[in-house]
Amino acid sequence: MVKVLHDMIRPSLVTFRRGDTISNHDVVNCSDSRALINHCYWPIVSDFINILSHKTIAKMFMQNPDLIKQWMKFVEYLTGMNVNSRKLLTHVEFEPKSYYTAFPVELEAASSPLWSFINACTVLKNVQCVQNMISGCVEALERWYKKVDSKPQRGEVTFHLPLHRHLAAFISLAVSQFDIPLEQVVPSNDLLRSICEDLFHIQAAICEIRAGRWVRNGSQIRSQVRLYVECHFCNSMQDLDIFLLQVCAMFLDPDVFITTMIESFGLLHWFKFGLPVVSSPPSFDVSTEVSMVEGMLMLLITLLSSRLHLGLSEQEILRQEMVAQLCMGDKTHNKPGQSHNSQEFEGTLSELADYRGPSLRVDQCSKASMFPKILCGRMNLILFMCY
Repeated sequence: MVKVLHDMIRPSLVTFRRGDTISNHDVVNCSDSRALINHCYWPIVSDFINILSHKTIAKMFMQNPDLIKQWMKFVEYLTGMNVNSRKLLTHVEFEPKSYYTAFPVELEAASSPLWSFINACTVLKNVQCVQNMISGCVEALERWYKKVDSKPQRGEVTFHLPLHRHLAAFISLAVSQFDIPLEQVVPSNDLLRSICEDLFHIQAAICEIRAGRWVRNGSQIRSQVRLYVECHFCNSMQDLDIFLLQVCAMFLDPDVFITTMIESFGLLHWFKFGLPVVSSPPSFDVSTEVSMVEGMLMLLITLLSSRLHLGLSEQEILRQEMVAQLCMGDKTHNKPGQSHNSQEFEGTLSELADYRGPSLRVDQCSKASMFPKILCGRMNLILFMCY
């Protein structure tokens, strides 16, 4: 099945570029591939996911280095797809729709099988399988960076790094479920630094887009940011990126880590107190620098406070999500925990919210809803300060 996926996307492969640098890496072209646009890959991926639900087959797959290498090679083709370039002088005439393809492709063809691998490892309780998958991810990332051989460029961004997110997910699994020391599964410092640069580049680009620096790219670039942080995607994208940055922070030299973050946000002159050196047009970028500083500091707070993959229990995750939703407005009974099937749902909900019955009036009819208690409001203040 993995071979069929290779054959399906091979005609859509193009050379990956960073700026004017041509690499040896091939990446899928999301704008012209009918196989990707029409989701022709999904029947194969769906069957692959169903097969991985069988413990014997999943164990055989994760104990075979050749099969792991083939899967990681497929994920490599998706890593770096749909690169966006910032428009500086003129507004984009026709907004590209390639992100309509790129986000579902990563979610369906890369992330869905990833979580199937994670579930299989959890059920099998096999440490060797987890270590094999981590080794496969590290080898694939080393190949990817050797082929790309260039740093991320200012004015360009791709939100799609599924290979990096595979590594983050398996490291999280190894530490949380198998008590494997983090030192045994973390790659070399050189690889961590390269990973760190790419992940910071995404976070800096998001801050630039929110600050209005990418306004000439149209609404589609803001839509990509919304998808990246949206609840259906963030579990497989943003959350894993933040965790991998936290891992980088633990093992890289603090000066290297902070300097990399500051350089990614283009704020080195802010913290060296020298003359500002910014890209053109100067007046446009200088006016948004305060927003960039705020965004960088908020990212730093998030890295220091987020515990989603750092020991937070399922009940605590459910509790935080309920608080965040209830404090934005009253919700119907099923909304505060619609993404969870937790047995603690009712108890947690009754602790955080009170019930308000439906009201019938001549001019309107309102549904029954849950509204937050005072305790919930205090917790939301803490969450707001952290996120």
